[in-house]
Amino acid sequence: MIYCKVDFDSEQIIELVESGDPHFRKIASKAIVDAFHAYSSLFFNYISSDQITADLAKFANQRFIFLVAGFEEASLFPDKERYSCFSELFVEYSLFFIKLKEYINQGGTDGHRLLKTLYATFPGIRPDLRSYYPSYPLSVEPRNDSKSQLMVFITGNCNLDCPYCFSNTLERKEMSLADFETILRWARKNGIKRVTLCGGEPTLHTQFNKILSLTGSYGFTTYFASNLTTDCSSFDAFNHKIIDLIYIHITKPVLIKPLLRERFISHVLYAKQLGIKLAYRVNIPDVSIGIDDWLDIMGETGITALNIALTFPSGDKKNQYVKVDDFARYAGLVSSIIEKGYRKGLQLLFAKPIPLCLFDKEMQRRLASNTNFLPVCGTHHRNFTHNVCIYPDLSIRPCLGVTGSVIRFDEYISWQTIEDFCTDVIRPLLRKPLFDACTDCFLYDRKLCQGSCLSYKKKP
Repeated sequence: MIYCKVDFDSEQIIELVESGDPHFRKIASKAIVDAFHAYSSLFFNYISSDQITADLAKFANQRFIFLVAGFEEASLFPDKERYSCFSELFVEYSLFFIKLKEYINQGGTDGHRLLKTLYATFPGIRPDLRSYYPSYPLSVEPRNDSKSQLMVFITGNCNLDCPYCFSNTLERKEMSLADFETILRWARKNGIKRVTLCGGEPTLHTQFNKILSLTGSYGFTTYFASNLTTDCSSFDAFNHKIIDLIYIHITKPVLIKPLLRERFISHVLYAKQLGIKLAYRVNIPDVSIGIDDWLDIMGETGITALNIALTFPSGDKKNQYVKVDDFARYAGLVSSIIEKGYRKGLQLLFAKPIPLCLFDKEMQRRLASNTNFLPVCGTHHRNFTHNVCIYPDLSIRPCLGVTGSVIRFDEYISWQTIEDFCTDVIRPLLRKPLFDACTDCFLYDRKLCQGSCLSYKKKP
């Protein structure tokens, strides 16, 4: 384990905390976490107090990745002696629980209160806490968000023909307005809170304005991905009250065709003027992609959020995508994007999982300390229904990248049937290792890395 330099003694830390100055408290919190080996008693004392709990939790989550919840409850491995991959993180994990045991045994504070705080604050160690301290009742209030989102493919049509797009083999047809309204009616009845419009290019639906109006009239908000090369100024329902986010794909045609680029930027600025939240999304189809072209567009439009992803395979794997065996070739490119992005003050996010083991040690630590880069997607959320999709033909599929398994939608289907279907398909794929080395990896055992988009693990 790498022990950080101790810049303060305990009395100085306490003085900073009790100063009442928020800036000094943040300095103290970061110092406590960075040198946890020396300040573990202070950490456990303050984390269950009302003084600097929030700051401590923030810095602890950044430094100790095992405190963060993975794609399902983490494995328990108290008897495991070592890992060949991310072994330093395993040592930090072990030290954390050694210090916790020492602190509780020494009676430093109310043990039950401390454990309840740790349990509520750090979901990644809940199984450990229940296992190591079975005599303490530990629980949190369940979140009622199991039915928060439904993704609806309203059209397979698109005005571009990007060879890497996972939707480029969709049948070029659109969902009828009657079917869409049936889905909205069913969604409201079943407690759905958000309906996501998918494509193709959603704005090309021949009744897109009506689609938006219906979505709002049933009490839903929506977000969608779009290449924004089509003019939406004639849609009166194209507004921030219905659309709370658009992921704008920066496509190759926009980068190489000046007139299309000009039109694209005018549409982006129009959506921005309406107050719609915007974020850029870039799919990386090959290592020769031009980073500076994206940055120019971001600077010109004043949008700082950028989601990046290696292009993943479509359901039939007929699109142009990055093969698993080629992942390592992209580590340098992704690192370069991150470096340039940070210098530009961008908000970066991995839109699809990329295994951290591809990167050098310094970049691994940087990525592991930022939950925006964790190599796990959200498909497991909400009882494995986070990405559930309904297609124009009314087939239901568990995820954008996992389309081979299908059940049929009708207005009488139960949400529980959909949950059971998605769970049966998704859970085995999440547990499937991407590389042979995964089984000896700390992150894999902690369910903090699924390696890649699940589309790679599913046969077409």
